[in-house]
Amino acid sequence: MKKLLIVLLSLILFVSCTEVKDNKEEIPLPTKIDITLPKRESREAIKKKEIEQIIERASYYGNIMSFEEAEIIYDSVEKELEKYPWLKKPLIYSIIECESEFDKNAYNDKNTNNSIDYGLAQINDITLTDYNNFNIEQITSEQLMNTSINIQICTWALDMKRTRLIKAGIAPTEENIIKAYNCGESRVKRGRIPQSTLDYQLEVSEKMELWQLS
Repeated sequence: MKKLLIVLLSLILFVSCTEVKDNKEEIPLPTKIDITLPKRESREAIKKKEIEQIIERASYYGNIMSFEEAEIIYDSVEKELEKYPWLKKPLIYSIIECESEFDKNAYNDKNTNNSIDYGLAQINDITLTDYNNFNIEQITSEQLMNTSINIQICTWALDMKRTRLIKAGIAPTEENIIKAYNCGESRVKRGRIPQSTLDYQLEVSEKMELWQLS
């Protein structure tokens, strides 16, 4: 009788193990998950989007700008950024926007110090003289109406303001550099910043937030 029970139990265990094994084999293997990462925009697509943003900002002020004109601005800024790694596009674009509203023909002869402002970044006689004193290449006031040259001197001036602030022991923050660009680094050093410059710095900083660039 005991032998019979042992045989029956063995059969039951054998059948149970076979069922478990069969069930395991029936579980389907997980299929390969296809993970497709979003494609990065091409350099040309990014450039086109940025140029369109320049045109949009110019049109906001009623200034009609062609794609070709905006492309010159884009290419000029790209070229200058290679010289000054600390500089950021939103800062350059925002200064241009505040100074001329992207009007390359902007001209102002109403300054209290009798200087004249020219072009996109409204480069004045004082900044031009400063540039010519430090560079072999000599630029005339007439050349300041050229988009590439105007941006070239604008970025040089920003970098020079930054360098002079550092030498004076003043933090070269974007806010201080903007102030120095507007009223001169000597006033920033002395802490004698006019209200008009404080307003200008705030306006530039606000516009920087509008420039969403890749």
